[in-house]
This record gives sequence, C-alpha cells and structure tokens, in this order.
Amino acid sequence: SMLKESVDRFLGKKKYGHMGWSKDINSVSSWEERAVKAGSYKKWNSQDNRVKINKKRDEILGKNKTVRFDDKLTIPPSIKKYISPLVKAYPQTQFIMFFPPVSIVRQLEDMDARRLGKKFKFERELVKLSLITPNLHIQSFNRDYITTNNMTNYKDSGHFNRNISLSFIERISSNMEYTDSLESTLLSQRDFIRKIRTTPLLWE
Repeated sequence: SMLKESVDRFLGKKKYGHMGWSKDINSVSSWEERAVKAGSYKKWNSQDNRVKINKKRDEILGKNKTVRFDDKLTIPPSIKKYISPLVKAYPQTQFIMFFPPVSIVRQLEDMDARRLGKKFKFERELVKLSLITPNLHIQSFNRDYITTNNMTNYKDSGHFNRNISLSFIERISSNMEYTDSLESTLLSQRDFIRKIRTTPLLWE
C-alpha cells in the first residue's frame, strides 16, 4: 500500500533493509535488557567516562560554533517526497511524528559537526506542514531539558533507557503536547542552544 511504502522509504527500510515495524513497547526498547547485561549504563556513567564526556563538552563549546537558523540550509527531501503526500493521501488518519529526547551530548556532537541547524530546520519544516494539514501532529522531546541533560537516563549519547521511552510514549498518547506554532518552535530552539552552552551536565 502507499502507506507502508511511504513509511518504509521514510524510515530507510528500502535503502538499508534493517528497520522494521515495532509492534509494542517491548520491541521498541528490546535492546534494554542487552544493554543492562553488557554493563552499558555502568560504563557510560563511570567516573572515567564522566571526565571524558565533560572534557568533550568543554572542547566543543570552546570552538564557539554557531547554529544556523536561516532558510538557506538544505535538508533531505523526505518531507516533500514522502511525508507530505502520505499525510494528504490519508486525511482521516491522524499522524503523530515526534523527535526523541537524545542527550545533550549527542546534540553537542551534532552542533560540532554542523548538523544541529539542519535538524532544527527539518523540525520547523514539519511544523509548517502540520499547520496546513490538520491530521499531522508534531511532538518535540529533543528539547526536554530535564531529560536530555541528565546523563543517567542514557547508555550512550543517543540511547535513553526504557523508562524514558515509556514516559514519552505516554505523553504522545495523551495528545496534549503538540507543537503547533512555528514561532514558538524557533524560540524554543534558540533557547535550547543558550541552555546547552551555559548549563553543566547532570550525572545524578
């Protein structure tokens, strides 16, 4: 069907062949047990790694790189090519797209590699689309500062624990946190950059 085909392509399944359909919360966080068994959380939160990550944060911030917010940034054509046609083809279906709460460290890495501005623009373009397609809803957890700044929620810079997965899935189901303003999204993104530049990482 067009629905499955579009989602497969958007997720990258057609290209990489490894991203499947998650049936429930257990499959969404199926790696959790393996991570605990492998000691990933202990390694990430070890004193040696804390020193290493804090040093890395200081080094990235020391470069004083800026995050671009202009419309000249180029982003992948996924929205126009796949998401927009899909959402418009199924007006009776409610689509919820969310940005997961990857850690501040991952977002600092993206800033260092000049990817963060593009990710923020992608989010703003989705918000623009949601404003003209009432069946598309956007939820942004990537700037949930209480979660993303606490390193004990993670096993590495990008993977949060099962409790975090459960909490934002519950928030998605509540339908109470939709991002419905381009202006507020931009202000939130700019404020987030200020926070990650000035607030130490939490390890508790």
